[in-house]
Amino acid sequence: MDSMFKELVSKKNCLLGAGPMSTNSIDAIIQLSDSYKIPIQLIASRRQVDSYFHGGGYVNNWSTTEFSDYVRKKTKHNLVFLSRDHSGPWQGEYEVEKNFKIDQAMESSKKSLEEDIDSGFRFLHLDPSVDLHNKLSIDTILNRLFELYGHVYEYSKGLDEIFIEIGTDLQSDMVSTLEETEYILEKIKKFTSKEISHKPSFFVIQNGTKVLETENVGEYKDKIDNDKKFQNRILSLTELINNYGLLIKAHNCDYLESKTLGSFVEYGINAVNIAPEYGVAETREIVRLCKKYNLQTELDSFLEMSLLSDKWKKWLKPDSCIDDHQKAIISGHYIFSKEDFKELKRIISFKLKQKEINFESKLYQAVYNSVKSTLKGLNWIKND
Repeated sequence: MDSMFKELVSKKNCLLGAGPMSTNSIDAIIQLSDSYKIPIQLIASRRQVDSYFHGGGYVNNWSTTEFSDYVRKKTKHNLVFLSRDHSGPWQGEYEVEKNFKIDQAMESSKKSLEEDIDSGFRFLHLDPSVDLHNKLSIDTILNRLFELYGHVYEYSKGLDEIFIEIGTDLQSDMVSTLEETEYILEKIKKFTSKEISHKPSFFVIQNGTKVLETENVGEYKDKIDNDKKFQNRILSLTELINNYGLLIKAHNCDYLESKTLGSFVEYGINAVNIAPEYGVAETREIVRLCKKYNLQTELDSFLEMSLLSDKWKKWLKPDSCIDDHQKAIISGHYIFSKEDFKELKRIISFKLKQKEINFESKLYQAVYNSVKSTLKGLNWIKND
């Protein structure tokens, strides 16, 4: 993996970190990677996939090991890299439901990371920026970050094949300041020179990309093409991080136009994460098919299930005025593994089969097209 990773970086490509929002999205990501020989990170959050001990996740109810086994059996060219997104205390449902204190939450997140490593995850995003009980200072976050880092280092016997991604704050729609970024980088440099002999690979920046509802509300998309001051801020930030020997990743890059996706390499961003967009693409296809083929009862049931999940709440804008239909679109993918949805899906599939429509194939194609569009925007697929 190390030689492949170096080759990837030397080409100055922007690596896609794609969220495994459903079985269809995972299959589509693997197929695109294999067909076009494109390296892709499959970035599972702890809410999507977690260890058996932690109760698995909402994606197909898989544990980390089950998820890993599925992906590794499916991929042909081994260019789909199992990656952990947002690993840290209270980043999984288990610690939240049990209302753990910090020591318990840290131990729990370490246990999750151990199964990641045992299951072949080689990209690990360490993110202790969440606390259920206290507002965190940057130094407290860094101390927790280094504790997780040290544990991963010891458990994996030196991180020979582990790539660490550093995250120290919640995603913002604004750009990180140079002063705070340099302070964090100095702390990381000190830790990796004195405590362990392994630098992180990626540093997560706040570059003005943020997802709320079904759009990107950050300033990046509006300013990167025509605001010279903004452009210089991004370049100064990425150059600073590169000077410390780290690569740059941007999170929350969903719902951006191809032109905006294509700007990342030019401004020094080496990798991006996109997830909710692919879940929404599949949900919208369910709605489209039900409407087109007059399955109103089934559509109403699906929208009600999704709305009652309440998973849309975390994505609302502060001044949101969206209706229940739009809320249901946001949270559809969270219920795909629920038994009541599976039964509804069987009914829809049966009714569409009578019309010679393959429901599962249509859903897969919708996600495939969405991921492929991203890869085109990132210049991985050309003239196709």
